[in-house]
Amino acid sequence: MARSTRTEWHPASGRHARPSKNNDDVEVGSTLLKTYRSPVTQNAEDADRLDADSAVWWTLVQLTGPAPRVPVGPVDWSRLINLAFRHKSVLLLRRNLDRMPEIQMPDPARRQLENIARAQAFRALLLARETCLVASALRDAGIKAAVMKGAPLSLMIHYDLALRDPGDIDILLPPSQAREAAVELEGLDYRADFGALLSSDRQRKRLMRVTNQLAFLAPSKEIGVELHWRWQKVEGMMPTDPHRAWAQPMVMAGMGEILVPDRIEHFIYLCAHGLSHGWMRLKWLNDIRWTLQNGRLNQNDWEGVVDRAREIGMSGAVGAAALVAARIDNVPLPPPIERLVQSLPRCEILAEQSLDWMLETASLREDPLHSRHPLKIARSLLRHTALSASHTRQERVSRFRLLFAPTPPELVMIDLPRGLEVGYLFIRAARMLGRALPARAEGQ
Repeated sequence: MARSTRTEWHPASGRHARPSKNNDDVEVGSTLLKTYRSPVTQNAEDADRLDADSAVWWTLVQLTGPAPRVPVGPVDWSRLINLAFRHKSVLLLRRNLDRMPEIQMPDPARRQLENIARAQAFRALLLARETCLVASALRDAGIKAAVMKGAPLSLMIHYDLALRDPGDIDILLPPSQAREAAVELEGLDYRADFGALLSSDRQRKRLMRVTNQLAFLAPSKEIGVELHWRWQKVEGMMPTDPHRAWAQPMVMAGMGEILVPDRIEHFIYLCAHGLSHGWMRLKWLNDIRWTLQNGRLNQNDWEGVVDRAREIGMSGAVGAAALVAARIDNVPLPPPIERLVQSLPRCEILAEQSLDWMLETASLREDPLHSRHPLKIARSLLRHTALSASHTRQERVSRFRLLFAPTPPELVMIDLPRGLEVGYLFIRAARMLGRALPARAEGQ
């Protein structure tokens, strides 16, 4: 008989345990993180604060999932609402609390939540409208552009435009049309700090070789657009299949028609994206949690998800992401995903690493060091975290290439001939590894 992977997560230790025989939810709130101490804390006072903040984070996790649970014990509502804002999960928090009359919030906290949620909902609708305007402008210019995440994803997962906190507008397009797209965005009042890198063939090729996106901002609208020409920073990490990246039209009522990626491809990307960023936003993990339980994004085609993940070498990312979500919510995995996890031991390793990282960083009042930061990449490689997600030589090489990839500011400042540029990249990688080694030794 296949081994079940249904477990409960005990944040007090950062590890997992089998559920009790009666399958009742373990009441983790009363003992939440009492013994946990993060290596980033400097003294007992900091550790005590982290414990309290981590308890608030766990309450937020419970209240934003597809099956929200009443928190155990008192709640620091102001802190929880501020943390929800950092994790871009305000709209789900407000909607779930509206459906839980047994939870009594103090009036000041309720007003705080309502004010923030109203502003977030308004901005979500504003970005949905702007998404359609941008997509229409690109389509009219003959540019094939699909909208990633954002308003379409909120509609697919929640059947509601205003249940996924807004961020930027993410557009996926063929690399050959990036310059044309930049011109269209400039016509809509968007500007990129490093847009000049698209002005010449040589600079454009350099930019596209080392990264997968360029950010634009419209100051008058306070809206950002990110142009992506592949799913991941390095193509070998997740191939961008033209037949799936720009797969299907989607009608947004009252706003028009846009292109969106294939649903299964989109779900696999969400798993890889969240994992590569260390689940820095609960919003990203909530996308996985809700999809696991309502199956709307991938239309419950879990066999299709597993087959496609295996085909493109993303089995580890999909298995680990699903395992983290299932353990947090104490729900069984879809059978195809469960079989995938059982066949790949590294899914367990990646899930453990993700949960440990969330315990260290999710409750922080500010964002942790970005997972794409060069030093973070170097440390990750030294811990073999990134490598454990790979199961082909090509993927491992692709992840090592992240060490050599300069940022857009570097491309502008260091415009070297190709031969000299290769030498600079080796020096850059050596410096990062040199900085990461002492940090790793201190953490052991």
